[in-house]
Amino acid sequence: MERPRAVLWTCLLGAGLTLALPPAFSITHPEAHPHGPRLLRCVFLNRANVTCHWEAGDNHTTQYTLQVQLVFISNPTRGILSSDCTTDSFLRLPPNSSDKKFTCITPNTRCTAALKSTDVRNCFCISITAHGPKHNITSRPRCQSGRTEVMLPPADLTSTKSVSGSPRCLTVTWRRTLSVFPVAASEIKAGKLNSQIEFNFTAQGQV
Repeated sequence: MERPRAVLWTCLLGAGLTLALPPAFSITHPEAHPHGPRLLRCVFLNRANVTCHWEAGDNHTTQYTLQVQLVFISNPTRGILSSDCTTDSFLRLPPNSSDKKFTCITPNTRCTAALKSTDVRNCFCISITAHGPKHNITSRPRCQSGRTEVMLPPADLTSTKSVSGSPRCLTVTWRRTLSVFPVAASEIKAGKLNSQIEFNFTAQGQV
């Protein structure tokens, strides 16, 4: 008879713990804080613009403001730049540099802000403000180098040659202009650049 009694005490203990939970933990409490927007990703185009996507916040939001603030500029005395905005690869701008704030307003969950010829090799802090009928909620700023999520312009294709003995392979050669392609050769060699090559083939198999 001892084993059934042990099982019974276990069940009673579990029930007691459940009943002891205070009602203040209810997630439907009318005073609960509204949910703010959450930044998902951004795509920078060098010296052009940045497009960001985010997760919607409070259901009563009427519009959003995307703010991309330039906070650090690349240090010309350094060689390879770091993606960490806290290193000595960057120099902090004065906090009152209002002309370094790039914004756009939208009712949607994506927006494109013009960068006014600003180089993506600098560091930016990105935040989204959700505007509602009674209050505004701003997401926590995310600071990063623009190069972390940059989309580079197409490289100049210089030649394509077939590979002897491999009819389905090509040797592709291209060149880049550093002023519009802000990645050092040493960084490419280190594998810090993800590349994508696209080909369109005709019916005859020509590029």
